[in-house]
Amino acid sequence: MKRYVGGRRSRLLLATLAVFAAAAGAAYATGSSDSGAVYTACKLNATGTIRLIDPTAPASSLLSHCTTLETQFTFSQKGVKGDPGTPGAAGANGADGATGPQGPAGAAGMSVLATQLAAAADLNCVFGGTRFTAFNGVTYACNGAPGSQGEPGMPGAAGATGAQGPQGPAGADGTSLLTSSEPAGSNCAYGGVKVSSASGASFVCNGAPGAQGEQGPRGATGPQGAAGSGGFVGSDCTVPPNDTAGTVQMVVAAGGAISFICHTETPVSACPTPLPSYPNASTVCNPATGALSITCASGFADGDNDIANGCEINTQTSVTNCGAVGNVVSAPHATVGCVNGHGVIVACQAGFFDLNGQFADGCEAQDIDTWATSFAAVSVTSSLNCGGTVSMTGNSVDEDWLAISVNEGFCTGVTFNLSGANMVYDVIPNGSFPPATGSNTALVGPHTFPLSAGRYTVRVYRTTPGLSSWTFTASE
Repeated sequence: MKRYVGGRRSRLLLATLAVFAAAAGAAYATGSSDSGAVYTACKLNATGTIRLIDPTAPASSLLSHCTTLETQFTFSQKGVKGDPGTPGAAGANGADGATGPQGPAGAAGMSVLATQLAAAADLNCVFGGTRFTAFNGVTYACNGAPGSQGEPGMPGAAGATGAQGPQGPAGADGTSLLTSSEPAGSNCAYGGVKVSSASGASFVCNGAPGAQGEQGPRGATGPQGAAGSGGFVGSDCTVPPNDTAGTVQMVVAAGGAISFICHTETPVSACPTPLPSYPNASTVCNPATGALSITCASGFADGDNDIANGCEINTQTSVTNCGAVGNVVSAPHATVGCVNGHGVIVACQAGFFDLNGQFADGCEAQDIDTWATSFAAVSVTSSLNCGGTVSMTGNSVDEDWLAISVNEGFCTGVTFNLSGANMVYDVIPNGSFPPATGSNTALVGPHTFPLSAGRYTVRVYRTTPGLSSWTFTASE
């Protein structure tokens, strides 16, 4: 229908243009091809008939100029913008319309399963978050990266003293011990203490003598001695403290009086000023020797012992130095990364999935499709407590995997049930692989299993090729 209307409009426009050209001649426009183009025309003075001309046409052509019976003028498609008109008076409010009929009921909403994701449990949310599984697909609301460590808070007020607890039972009779000094010998090379009891003797021995310690600081200056008889008259001079280098100057006055002046020398540092800086590190210098060393910033390390490039390794993000220099992280069937110094699974190889959320075994689950398909297996993880029920829904074209964690509590078993056309399920205790065999495969309807396994992996799949919607429930 749209193609027919479009074709009719095109034919009508072409026909109108043809009639106009035949009656009025050629049109001549100057300027751009927008609505501001200027046209040239001739008006027949006697009747006011207007025809378009083209001044660029040959002068011999009547279509290039006006005759003596006509007046030439120009006009444009878009005229000069006029002044705004005076706003009209506001009209009175109209009466309220009658209430319309009630609309039809909306379609039933889709069931959505919200699953909490732990950090590194799903490649779509490295730092954890929530996965929303609906009939038409899966979306995620992911947590952001952890923020930096905040400043320590102020200590809280001391709590009230608790009530006196009951007296504990009397302890067993102790063993009488006798201690005595043990001289240096075969039992204790450097001497020690001998501990004797009814069951025998043991020894607490002294360690080997330590190395000679450094010389202690200079002692305080002693009191001034008594004045000597005769000789020169002196003055006090305090020796610089802490073995600081200095000189003593003797001054002889014109009258023969002698005095002493102490001069302390300021040590000269061998360190450069300012100290050089290196990447991801702070610089330390020994003022006596001028030797430089660096201290790495948190999360960085100096792997090549080359001060020029500072602390060049980021142990928080490097997969070959994750958490420590030389610590290479890897996981089977997975592409891995390093986040905050810990290995994480970034992506699984085609055909493999991470169902148990453990980094060590990588993407441990292999998709064993029976039919060729471009759909990937769905991985859903839920935790179930005693007395609770979890429900999961999906659409399977090949197979889906579910991981169920169960807590014993006071319950004795967990019951699984699956609904959906041509759908069956396998139950794998303890999350082991390959899938279970025998009585735990191709199950239909409710089946109860013991809680001792702690974790179950469930494979949901069709018995024939096609697409099915399914609902799986687990209850304790």
